[in-house]
Amino acid sequence: MRTATFALIFGIAYLAAGVLGLIPAALLPPPPDALPTAFTVLYGSLIRLFPVNILHTAVHLAIGVWGIAAWRSAGGARVYARSLAILYGVLAVMGLIPGLNTVFG
Repeated sequence: MRTATFALIFGIAYLAAGVLGLIPAALLPPPPDALPTAFTVLYGSLIRLFPVNILHTAVHLAIGVWGIAAWRSAGGARVYARSLAILYGVLAVMGLIPGLNTVFG
């Protein structure tokens, strides 16, 4: 897969996830045992799988728009792919550390 194609596909996917997070009808109430959060606007479970709130949705929208914008140039797509790899690598390592499970609220 070309890097530009990767940027376009992931940009569209993240943009779609962000738009779905803005639709209250697509969100189910969080389960009773969910951790409390500081951001309760549009807080719920997207398609019963992913806990989201307005901040999470904004990040998805930003990553989606960035991916679609990066698709236009090979250099931009490369920076996008590398940045996503680093960002999600850091988040994966943070997920393995128990003390960091509530870093973002």
